[in-house]
Amino acid sequence: MTEEELIEQLADKEHASWARWQAYLFSLCVNPADEYGAADTRSLVILAERVERWQRQIATPYADLSEQEKQYDRDEVALILPIINQYVTEREPLSATSPSWVYPKCPQCGQRNNPTVNHTCY
Repeated sequence: MTEEELIEQLADKEHASWARWQAYLFSLCVNPADEYGAADTRSLVILAERVERWQRQIATPYADLSEQEKQYDRDEVALILPIINQYVTEREPLSATSPSWVYPKCPQCGQRNNPTVNHTCY
């Protein structure tokens, strides 16, 4: 799998994740035409308690989320992990031209380093 193919497959999964979220979000909204007799049936209202909850989640670092909230994120990652694993398995060995994000991290300094180049921690 090429890097371009990886990007396309991950983008496809990201779109599916977004679409699931939008369907969930819309399912929790109120249609003003149903609730309040509004003329515009294309509008949806997000209830205040949902807005407050999602604003809190937006402002919360992952490490500080509840276990339930973290599990949702883990479940989403589990959907893309097979694509990443396939890419890692099929890719060619690391070389001087490999993108830096595929390099292993140095256990001493944490930098990603090309294993084909000598690395000295400073």
